[in-house]
Amino acid sequence: PKVYIPTAFNLPTGGQRFTVSTTSGFKSALSSANLGDIIELEAGKIFTGPFDLPNKLSGNGWIYIISSAYSRLPNPCTRVRPADAVNMPKIVVNAGSGGTINTNPSAHHYRFVGIEFAPVDGKFVYNVIQIGNGEKTENTQPNNIVIDRCYVHGDPIAGSRRGVLMNGAAIAVVDSYISDCK
Repeated sequence: PKVYIPTAFNLPTGGQRFTVSTTSGFKSALSSANLGDIIELEAGKIFTGPFDLPNKLSGNGWIYIISSAYSRLPNPCTRVRPADAVNMPKIVVNAGSGGTINTNPSAHHYRFVGIEFAPVDGKFVYNVIQIGNGEKTENTQPNNIVIDRCYVHGDPIAGSRRGVLMNGAAIAVVDSYISDCK
């Protein structure tokens, strides 16, 4: 291959760990975290977005956003199933708000592990996760974003157009389950 996207799970050590159980706490952690930090979302909690991934310039490595029940999820290289959602926090978004996750120009090095992403019940959204927002140059494209062992789905009745819109560079979805995109 011309380009290799590092998809191996390698939890950062030495950075800060943000333990989050509220929507406002997650927004604050996204704002405060640096490369090499971990944001741990409480499994079973609902976080209402949209959430924007900022471009981070401080630190080294990746920002990992993980479930607090990570140890109860399938091991790396094993695909999650909808039944695994009981061990995941859920990030939701209302119709007309963009995706659950959106990116600012040049956002980079984020890895989501063991997270459920969906619209609010009964709502249709175009993109459950939206990476990229019409950036015109390579330098401003979001890059190095991995969705790992996540459950991404539209509403079972209303659906969604896309599970993950990937308008950026070095974007990967691994061992995840995507459904109800119609």
